Amino acid sequence: MTRLLILIIGSLALSACVLSSPQIQHLQLSAGDAPAGERDSPVIILDAVEIPYYLQRNGLLRRVGDYTVRYDRIRRWAEPLDLGIQRVLARRLEGELGTRQIIRYPDVPRHRDSDWRLRVSVQHFETRGDQVQLSAEARWERTPGADGIEEGTERESVIEFEQSATLSGDSGEEIAIAMSKLLWDFAAVITTSLTAQMNQDI
Repeated sequence: MTRLLILIIGSLALSACVLSSPQIQHLQLSAGDAPAGERDSPVIILDAVEIPYYLQRNGLLRRVGDYTVRYDRIRRWAEPLDLGIQRVLARRLEGELGTRQIIRYPDVPRHRDSDWRLRVSVQHFETRGDQVQLSAEARWERTPGADGIEEGTERESVIEFEQSATLSGDSGEEIAIAMSKLLWDFAAVITTSLTAQMNQDI
């Protein structure tokens, strides 16, 4: 009888813990209402986005101090963060440049010619207090064989981007929105740089 009573109490306690546990919230970065591209040029290959190993966890990263980080147990990314960043940048660049030819690595057809190649590396993409922060680098490369470009005469441009934004609240949705908008700003800066490079060919 005593053993049965212990089992019943244990089961009730376990059920109470399960019921009181907060539900996991999956976050997704969004490209917003960027318009679809309509032209077939320029053709741009967007390489895989490089992110540091500590950002490859699925929990939302919260920076506590210069040497301390914490992963949110409740708020998690719905997809690998590097793929989410790549997806949003591709969609925003498509809208900014008006081209439907933003090809994301590894979905690059063999022997596919391109005009430009874009490599992106992210150093910081996280929350810190009431701020979200993005620190990243983008590198444009004019690909060999592109119109008017001979072997050995390729051009490249490097863009350094560092920006933060104040959160309007601490909900998962508000964090995802703020981080998405930082990527939109990054895409706009990249577009300005590429447009300047393209104008040199006119």
